This record gives sequence, C-alpha cells and structure tokens, in this order.
Amino acid sequence: MNTLKTVVHATIRRDADGNYVGTCDEIAVDARGARLEDVVAQLRDEVVGHLRDERVAEFTLSAKPKLQVTIDLDVDPASQSRSKAR
Repeated sequence: MNTLKTVVHATIRRDADGNYVGTCDEIAVDARGARLEDVVAQLRDEVVGHLRDERVAEFTLSAKPKLQVTIDLDVDPASQSRSKAR
C-alpha cells in the first residue's frame, strides 16, 4: 500500500530578466510573473487545476495536498540598501 503525499513542493527563483519563475517538483506546473505574490497565486491555481484535470492517485497525492513553496533568491550585499542608524 502506497502512502499518499500530502505536500506538493515548488521553488520560485528569479530569471535573467528579474521576473519570478515558479516550478513544482511533483507535477508539471509552472508560473511566471513580475510580482512574487502573483507567482505564488498562479502556482496554487495551476496545482488545483492540474489535480482537477488528472487523477490524483496517479501522482500518489492526497485529495487535498498542501503547496509548500521555497523561495530561492541570490543575496548580493553590494546591492542591498542599508538602513540608517537610529
């Protein structure tokens, strides 16, 4: 008996143009946009739509999985604005 997964994993990164790109690991879903919030919402909607269109059991996913998003951003100290000392 296979245990059903309760989480769909996604990663959001910035592309060369500075836009956000999100991809899911378990299913063929992706999203793109200029705003992080929009990409998260698109990913959620795409996952819901994908699971409606496909048989969830084929992906060994529970009927109502959670979406866990990792945001992978470069850290460049030279480009960070420094807050003023109070």
